[in-house]
Amino acid sequence: MSIILKRGLEGNRSGLSLQPGEPIFTTDTKRLYVGTSGTSTGVELTFAQLTASFISASIVTASEVNVGTLKATTIVGSIETASYIATASWANNATTASYALSATATLPANVVSSSTQLENNGATAFTVSSNVTFGQVTASSISVDTLHVRMVSSSIVYSSGSNIFGGDLSNTHNFTGSVMITGSLTSTGNITVFGSSSRILGDFSNASRISRTLFKTTYTNSITNVGVIPDGTGTTAGLCVYNTSDPDNSGMLQLNSTSTRTVVNSAQNGTGTLIPLQLQMNGTPVITIGTGSSVGVGIVGATARLHIQSGSVAEGTAPIKLTPGTLLTTPEAGAIEFDGTDYWLSI
Repeated sequence: MSIILKRGLEGNRSGLSLQPGEPIFTTDTKRLYVGTSGTSTGVELTFAQLTASFISASIVTASEVNVGTLKATTIVGSIETASYIATASWANNATTASYALSATATLPANVVSSSTQLENNGATAFTVSSNVTFGQVTASSISVDTLHVRMVSSSIVYSSGSNIFGGDLSNTHNFTGSVMITGSLTSTGNITVFGSSSRILGDFSNASRISRTLFKTTYTNSITNVGVIPDGTGTTAGLCVYNTSDPDNSGMLQLNSTSTRTVVNSAQNGTGTLIPLQLQMNGTPVITIGTGSSVGVGIVGATARLHIQSGSVAEGTAPIKLTPGTLLTTPEAGAIEFDGTDYWLSI
């Protein structure tokens, strides 16, 4: 049996008077119209489209999309009724049902559709506008040309695999807040720390020294030298060690290398206290330079420019010992010499 519709050109449709429910097809514009009680020329029949490549998609709850593989190039149109062009399984807590959604289907009672949104018990499953927004997406893999993600209060967990940010050195990725990495962080370029009062934090005080954060070379069985260099044409580099958490008000040790000398310096900033500079051996003071620049050898709190600890009866403990040698050809005032037999003092 054949059903033949009234047909003709689009330009002739305005002269028609269609009965309510009477269809007409325009052969030049390929459109279908149906007469209504409100218009004699008919209204065009349209179908909202959801065009995508969902392969065996499964929406377990209306706020969650679980798919084995989701490969989407374009999702267009709006959701106006329960009629979709797709193949999927739909279920909810109250009813479990499967639909081959190539035609009109009846959604479960707690799944509500509108012109732009699909909801389940008031929770948004996904929204269609200029973009498509999913309430939650769970997938074994997602392949898209471009993915823009804005994390408001959520987290991204990378459980395995590799992640590449950007394709060249001109790309910049900004992270506001903290980034926690379990494992290793490898950089093939510079690591730059911006911001005032920034700190490099680590476990530098663990009771087990092997468990502390340490610097180590990446070359197998090689020495580790931690270097500090000036920038550009600068001629001074150094290290500063402070004895309080406020560097502006602290005593400090400076180790500097300049174009003319290398300096080990005990200094102070602000209200910090100037303290002696001391060289120790296994915790025992060997040389102490007081804040008044007096030097004590084996003495802490020297009372002379050079204050030497007394010796003992044991061999090798004399306060001062000169090695014998050849006397100066021209004596110099204040020189003390030992030729192996006699001591000589030049005045």
